[in-house]
This record gives sequence, structure tokens and C-alpha cells, in this order.
Amino acid sequence: MTALAPHLSAYLEQYLPRDCRASLHTVDSYALTFELLLDFAQVTIPRRACSLEIEELTPQLRRGRFDDAPDRLTTMLKEVARV
Repeated sequence: MTALAPHLSAYLEQYLPRDCRASLHTVDSYALTFELLLDFAQVTIPRRACSLEIEELTPQLRRGRFDDAPDRLTTMLKEVARV
């Protein structure tokens, strides 16, 4: 199994800003999107986000229900919908 955290960190902190020359706003947007995904994943796969493995992020993850998501995720989704 491959730990997700170091790869995701490198993607957000190195690849996007340096190799893609993405703006700070773009990097922040990607970071928020991944935060939403990981919040949802840790509810669907009962594990902390920091211990998730890349192989656990499968299409079957989508079958989870947002109704079961914690209040924080619901609030974040409403904020994104307003933007």
C-alpha cells in the first residue's frame, strides 16, 4: 500500500506551484477540494485522513452518502456551492 499524505503534500507544495506555475489561489482551490475528498473518505472508510492509502481512493468510495457526512463536511459543501 502507498501512503497518500506524502504524495498529496508534494503535489500541492511542489508540483503545482513550481512545475505547473499555478497561482496561490489555484493551489488553495486544489487543497480545499482534496480536503473535502479526504473528509468524506475518512467517514466512508473509517480511518483518519492522514493514514489513508492511495489504493483506498477507489470509485466505490463514491457510493458513500453525503447524508452521513459530519457537520464540517456539510458546511464546507454549502460554502463551495455558494461560490
